[in-house]
Amino acid sequence: MAQRAIERGVGGNRKNATRVEISAAVAAFVERGGAVRRFEAGVSGDYDGVKIFLAARGYDLSTYRHAYRLKTLGQKGPGKVMHWSKVIALVDEIRVAENREPLRRKVA
Repeated sequence: MAQRAIERGVGGNRKNATRVEISAAVAAFVERGGAVRRFEAGVSGDYDGVKIFLAARGYDLSTYRHAYRLKTLGQKGPGKVMHWSKVIALVDEIRVAENREPLRRKVA
């Protein structure tokens, strides 16, 4: 489908970034002192990815109005209501305890 669009001239004014150019950009970033963060396959910071991550560790995450409810699996009651930033902070805390890269980048 992309080939047909190119043949019709759609998007012809866009620069074609090849993998080699991207690799060179990453190498330049690392030389300037940037750290490349690596995540295992399937890791995501969106709601579904975080919900699956927490469910595998014994937590139940659900939406509640403009916030989220978090409780341990099997716990009675509605659970603790928190904003997304607190949910991600908990996920990062768990990931660091498991010697994994946190989702949020540390600001220096």
